[in-house]
Amino acid sequence: MDSPPSGCALVPLLLLLAVPIPSSCCSFAFNPVGSTFSAHLNKLTPWLLLDYPVAMPSNLEPDSGCSDLWGLHFGALALQRMLGVAGKDLAPLLGSLLAQLSFVADCHIQDPQGCVRLEMVNVSQLLETLAQHLGGLQGRPLNFPGCVRLRCHPALTGTPDTGARRDLSG
Repeated sequence: MDSPPSGCALVPLLLLLAVPIPSSCCSFAFNPVGSTFSAHLNKLTPWLLLDYPVAMPSNLEPDSGCSDLWGLHFGALALQRMLGVAGKDLAPLLGSLLAQLSFVADCHIQDPQGCVRLEMVNVSQLLETLAQHLGGLQGRPLNFPGCVRLRCHPALTGTPDTGARRDLSG
C-alpha cells in the first residue's frame, strides 16, 4: 500500500487556515446611510396600522458605538417579517425601506449566547427608533469595532418575555 505524498497532509491544513475568522468589526468602504431614508419612511407610515405589534429587543446593553447598528439590525428583521405578510400595495414600500437598511446585513450580527429577549412594541415605535438609529450613524466613522456580537444585560428575574426566544439576531 502506497502512502500519500508528504505534501498532501499539508493541503487540508492550509485550506483550514485560509478560511477567514469571523471578525468582531463591521466596517464599510462607503457611507451606507442613505439620504433618502426619511422619504421612504414617510411614504410607508400612512400605510401602516400604527398599533401593529413587532418584536424588538428589550435587553441589549447600551453601547455608544454599537447600539445604532444593532437597532437597525433588529428593525430590518422586523420589516422583513412584515414584508412576508404584506399585501401588493404595501410590499414595495417596505421593500424600499429595507433597501435603505440592507447594509446592516453585511455586518453578520450574531447572538452567540442567545441572550436577546424580545418584547412586542407598536410599529410606530419601530419607525421612530429606525429614524433615530440611522441619524445616529450619520457623520460617524464607517468602522464599528466589537459590534458583530450582540451584548445583553443579564436576565432579570420577573422580566416579561414574549416567548419568542429564538435566533432572530441574524
